[in-house]
Amino acid sequence: VPPLRERMEDIAILAGHFLDQARTKLGVKRIALAPETIEALNAYPWPGNVRELEHVILRAALRASSSRGETVVLEPLDLDIPLEDGGSALPLPPGDSSGTGNRTSLACRVDEFQRQAIRSALADAGGNWAEAARSLGVDRGNLHRLARRLGLK
Repeated sequence: VPPLRERMEDIAILAGHFLDQARTKLGVKRIALAPETIEALNAYPWPGNVRELEHVILRAALRASSSRGETVVLEPLDLDIPLEDGGSALPLPPGDSSGTGNRTSLACRVDEFQRQAIRSALADAGGNWAEAARSLGVDRGNLHRLARRLGLK
């Protein structure tokens, strides 16, 4: 079977199937993909296989369903597609197909806010990552992953 990156037309169909599975597992009435989310999925090169797509959809559905009601629509920012450098692939803003980092102003501001919050928590905790994670109200492992993505580690 050819890799998923060679079967781009299958991505939306497979994503729909995985959404149905996630809906059943999570007990949500309805889960849908926003058109921009499908575009983001199609833009990703999918170095892994179909299982990678399944995990991306399930993680996004789980995160989205925990903070929303009975009907969940996955937006592009719900996706957490890993990159080879340990970061995350976010969809490019309209008109930027270069992938050279012209991210939206909001995304840049959020990243900078997170960097400042982590630095401050680490300073208050004397460099202790576990204590910093507790003060931020996040899991220690998630804090380490976020710090790597933001270039703090």
